[in-house]
Amino acid sequence: MTSKPSVGPQSAWMSTGSYSSCGPSDAWIYYGLLSMSFLYTVLGVQLFTFGSLQRSIAESGDGGFYQNLLLVSLLSLLSLHFIKHKALKIDLSAGVLLALLWCALSVFWAIDFYISTRRFVVAALVTVSVLQSVQELGPKRSIFFLTRLGGGALFLDFVAALVLPRGMHQFQEVSGALAGNWRGLHTHKNLAGAFVGGFAVFCWGAYRASKDRLNLYLCILSLLFLWMTQSKTAIAAVVLAFSLQAVLFSRLFGFGPRIMIPLACLLPLSVVIFNLEPLLDLVLDRDSFTGRGAIWVALVSYAEDNLLTGAGFASFWRIGSASPIFQYTDSLATLLGHGHNGYLDILVTTGIVGLLLSVWGFILGPMGRSARSAAAPIVFPVIVFFAAQNFAESSLINVDTPPWFLLIFAIGLLQASGPRRVNG
Repeated sequence: MTSKPSVGPQSAWMSTGSYSSCGPSDAWIYYGLLSMSFLYTVLGVQLFTFGSLQRSIAESGDGGFYQNLLLVSLLSLLSLHFIKHKALKIDLSAGVLLALLWCALSVFWAIDFYISTRRFVVAALVTVSVLQSVQELGPKRSIFFLTRLGGGALFLDFVAALVLPRGMHQFQEVSGALAGNWRGLHTHKNLAGAFVGGFAVFCWGAYRASKDRLNLYLCILSLLFLWMTQSKTAIAAVVLAFSLQAVLFSRLFGFGPRIMIPLACLLPLSVVIFNLEPLLDLVLDRDSFTGRGAIWVALVSYAEDNLLTGAGFASFWRIGSASPIFQYTDSLATLLGHGHNGYLDILVTTGIVGLLLSVWGFILGPMGRSARSAAAPIVFPVIVFFAAQNFAESSLINVDTPPWFLLIFAIGLLQASGPRRVNG
């Protein structure tokens, strides 16, 4: 790395943080943890099952050789950290801790105890690795490293899309309507869109914080790739994230983020509450949202029968013939590995308590705290993108998806950043 991000008035906060004092002798451990976690969540499943969607569904979360190798590497690096410091020293918010504890508890009533246990251990390992690394490295080094790491993945995606036949969907795959849509190294355009869309939002925030032009270029390239994927969910989530960021941080009506961010949380909630019945009719229409409605009907039916406990963490999809999906539908949903809705997937696996804790711990809580954080220009739009994307895709506590890595990274920035200046 020959260039360094400039540090001006807007990026001074990146030089400080609760856990930014690790020296060069320790930093490689946390760079390694970030790299392994990034590979696992962003490229792992897709890269090692390249070109085979069904294979990725079968192995996602259960691990092939390369995925297990990444996990062993993560565990080894965390062990080195523990040997050096005699503790994880990780700063978890109450919301995140309670959500993870409930997920761990749900393992004990899971339909498939072994698969549920393994998937929770993987989720906890990746989540803790990212949070620990960001807090140890501090905001400046973490952001600088992730933009370069993500930039490398973006470059490989472009190469795959432009050079390799499987870099874009072929006519004979799944649906001819997808033909020509870019997917890069990923197995599906929606996974590619989830990565480049979230990365575009992150890079724009990083550019505002550091004024490093490379981040601006990465944002533009990510948006270009996103458009070529034609992933409607990711495109809509990016538009929403950029729009809210522009409004909230332009001091509209003279109010700063401390006022506007809570309002941004309450406004969509109010719309949903006062229009609940027509919205449910739309969502549960079997033909709505390119067929996702049929999947959601089955998930809602199961949730009604198992509202409190659910099936156990990650013990609904991809567990063989024991999966409840076969009892509630005979549609194409039985061939999928997720419900195309992160909130419904958490509801059917951890119950209503797990859903409420997860939404509070990983979305609403961090979104509210970002109003008081100097990292708000980066963290807030990333959370908005994640929250919006999960209405049609599943990445909430799902370590097989790129948005989960970006969300946990953003939450780590909240913990490692100082308070927002009153006049900033």
